[in-house]
Amino acid sequence: MTVEYNNPVTGGPVLPTIGCYAHMLRPGGLTRPRRTNASAVLHVVRGRGRTIVGDQKLEWETGDCLAIPHWTWVQHENRSAAEPAFLFSSTDAPILHAFGIHRDEAGSR
Repeated sequence: MTVEYNNPVTGGPVLPTIGCYAHMLRPGGLTRPRRTNASAVLHVVRGRGRTIVGDQKLEWETGDCLAIPHWTWVQHENRSAAEPAFLFSSTDAPILHAFGIHRDEAGSR
């Protein structure tokens, strides 16, 4: 599940150039592969898991940060069978939207 933080005055992104999101990965959850031309930075708020970036498997736990490059397939996995994992991400997607050049693609599991 993903929730976008919004500017309460404008209803748009937190900043004109940066979007912020909270993600919850259910226990044992695996996201659908996705790629976008926006770059992102992820902070692990709680939990442990793995993020597959292209063909690299990156293990993470609470307190870790990951940089996600643009147009690379990404998939997140919660490695706990009992506890949810929580990630916070910031992305440059709003500026790409403003220029009309944002691209996003979802893959199959």
